[in-house]
Amino acid sequence: MTGDSSFAFTYAGVHAAPNVSGLYTIFSPRQWVYIGESDDIRRSLYALLNESSVWMDRFGPLSFSFERLSGFQRATSKRRMVEELKPARHSGPTL
Repeated sequence: MTGDSSFAFTYAGVHAAPNVSGLYTIFSPRQWVYIGESDDIRRSLYALLNESSVWMDRFGPLSFSFERLSGFQRATSKRRMVEELKPARHSGPTL
């Protein structure tokens, strides 16, 4: 992700995310946990929080970061990031 802004993966933290197309990462201090892409970054992050995913809880306190990207750029960047960072999970089909 470009820049070094990260936010707590909480309802208050997710409010800082924009309602735009882009790529987002969720991570703990030790590991990349999730990489996703969306037409609406904030909506997707709220959806993940609302799911109360048990698999996410095991990673402890989480943070997220995001990058604004068009649909084509999202897919390309996500594929590259999944290969490079090897997160515990990612959105979409297995790459």
